[in-house]
Amino acid sequence: MRPTDWLGWTARKLASQSPGALLRRVGYAAQKRWADQTFPSAQAVRRANGVSRDTRAVRAQILARSAPRWHWVDADIARIARAVPAERRDRTIAAADALVARRFMFCGRDPIELPPGEWTVPAVSGGWISALNRHHWFATLGFAYWYSGDARFLQAFVAQSASWMDRHLHRLGRLEWDGPFEVASRINAWLWAHFLFAGAPDWDSAHYGRFLGGLGLLAEYLDQTIEYHSPGNHVLLEAKALALVGEVFPEFAGAAAWRRKGWRLLLEELGRQVCADGVHAERSTMYHRIIAGELAELWRFCRRNELPQQADLEPLVQGMAQFQRWIDQGDGVLPLFADAHAEDTYYRFSAPSVVAGSTALIQEATDHGYWLLGAEATDAAAPAAELTPAGRAFAEGGYFVARSGWAPGADVLVWDCGPTGYHLNRKHAHLDALSFTLSIAGTPLLIDPGTGTRDRRNVLRGTRAHTTVCVDGVEQGVLAARDEIWSAPNAELELWATSPECSVMAGRHDGYRRLTYPVWHARTIIVMHGLYWLVVDRLTGSGWHLAEQRFQFAPDVAIEEWRDGAGVAATKGAARLSLHWASSGGTRVRLEPGVSEQLYGRPQPTTVAAAVCAGPVPLVVAAVLGSDGARPTVRLDSGTAAQRQVVVRGATFEHEIHFGADAAALPLPGGWTSDARLVIARARPGSPAHDLLLVGATRVQRHGAERGRAAGYHGVAGLTRLVLD
Repeated sequence: MRPTDWLGWTARKLASQSPGALLRRVGYAAQKRWADQTFPSAQAVRRANGVSRDTRAVRAQILARSAPRWHWVDADIARIARAVPAERRDRTIAAADALVARRFMFCGRDPIELPPGEWTVPAVSGGWISALNRHHWFATLGFAYWYSGDARFLQAFVAQSASWMDRHLHRLGRLEWDGPFEVASRINAWLWAHFLFAGAPDWDSAHYGRFLGGLGLLAEYLDQTIEYHSPGNHVLLEAKALALVGEVFPEFAGAAAWRRKGWRLLLEELGRQVCADGVHAERSTMYHRIIAGELAELWRFCRRNELPQQADLEPLVQGMAQFQRWIDQGDGVLPLFADAHAEDTYYRFSAPSVVAGSTALIQEATDHGYWLLGAEATDAAAPAAELTPAGRAFAEGGYFVARSGWAPGADVLVWDCGPTGYHLNRKHAHLDALSFTLSIAGTPLLIDPGTGTRDRRNVLRGTRAHTTVCVDGVEQGVLAARDEIWSAPNAELELWATSPECSVMAGRHDGYRRLTYPVWHARTIIVMHGLYWLVVDRLTGSGWHLAEQRFQFAPDVAIEEWRDGAGVAATKGAARLSLHWASSGGTRVRLEPGVSEQLYGRPQPTTVAAAVCAGPVPLVVAAVLGSDGARPTVRLDSGTAAQRQVVVRGATFEHEIHFGADAAALPLPGGWTSDARLVIARARPGSPAHDLLLVGATRVQRHGAERGRAAGYHGVAGLTRLVLD
């Protein structure tokens, strides 16, 4: 980066931060540099080794104490092990067998076998090395030990943890692949390893004492280097680990200080980072899932130990779990909005499962959830959030959901109409305003491609990689140096209404106002459960523009073009989806190669369908999507001004969608008029409309006669149903 570019970047970065950000950053850099050069100092060793030298007595005391209480006690272990399904136990034992042989499998890669003492691997991603050195796989050895009674798993844990301490414990901060965030993750892993093996009679006292002292050193290093200066998930997760280790082990001399700092930072960051509707502020579904799970673990610990912080955590954890359940596309699979991968070593707990106390909701690959719930677990399925097809707005977080139901094979649409990431730190944000994902019968077909490593990163953060509209081939914002986003689009919700039959959502963003001839992109999505999904995009502003309405398909989706060239059919397994287009500027549909990276460092080819049209604004392009072999069609009614009427036709229905104009009464079938923002006139083919669904209506008239306010639609706000004569 040139000096002038660096100065420009620094100025913009500081302008986006809160007052004092520069001082915090400079102060942190000096503190971390000092800690890295001097660690472990004599004071750090003292604070980390404040336990008695009699490790047998310490161990006995920790196992016998009633407070603080870990997630289980020795008497619970046999019951927990029996509660884990046999198939899962067998899979865990097989995974532990591979670990004994030092065969490691992370990030979707084939197993890599490492010689004893080796902790880095050339020619793999940084994420793979991080996963190896976070040590969450220690827990896999612990689970397998109790499932099988095989001492090999304890011996492997002892040998490999000793090897790691020999090589790295005194080099914290001076390792290329390590840092405070990794140390925090390792603390979580070591806490679990300690309690999984603490009751094992063959764990020798010498190694036990060394391991416990090593855990103290990790906590002390984190206390000195926690990234308080950097807004986002790092400081929150680091604070969680520091607070938890301080609570679990008051025997350490530094525990009280760790608790104070950890809780203070955690509660401050929760107020900043968790929206009122439960969505994490970075708007990354991966980090949301991780943070929700980690906070759920901490909440369970606080509740078991009657800590006052449980009152602060409980509503946040419940809200985060509810959001996660709403966007679940089936079997715990979440759409990968913003920086997100489908697999991460931090995926240990399912927040919905922890909140409900039900093992039936556990979807994570490891067995942490069963052990976290412990003796309190139930295998009863938690009741669904809703019993009928419905929509849910997470307005502050910026996500809007329409579900056909709550069975595993439901259709789920999740729409992004909110802030571009976290305004204090957009490093995990993508330029995906007004994009959506769609899962058909529990199979994701239209996806967010995830996030990329190396040269793919900006490609997968860009507008063209998402199911939204790209104007003139330009990004919605500026992908700047150091993963920043400048001139981020501002998305604004304009309409939201939902009922058991239909959900309507509309919004717009200003990401293209910086063009020479500025335009605004508005999108309306109508979900007619069981019939179709309609997507209508409108560009307004000035000038002549090229619009691409883009659809990002999942890997391994087979695409077939319709004979007339106006549509495509997409198939993956038993899930089928059709797309048909119409526009005001002459539609040309093309298929392009795309890419997704759902697993870290493992790109997969995909297909992108783009409906391209061009002309002076206003430009309108509409797509109708159908499932289960139905192929509904869409057309724009050329007889209306500015294409404010769209017609969707299927084998058993014909719907006219009328878009209201500002300060103008909307003419409707049968001589009706309304001030509604949007109206769906529903009819059977060849017949007059039998009813109207009105969104945002306060008045309905016929032939000039006032008919008064319309009645509510099944008590659901925002939608009114008018039955016609």
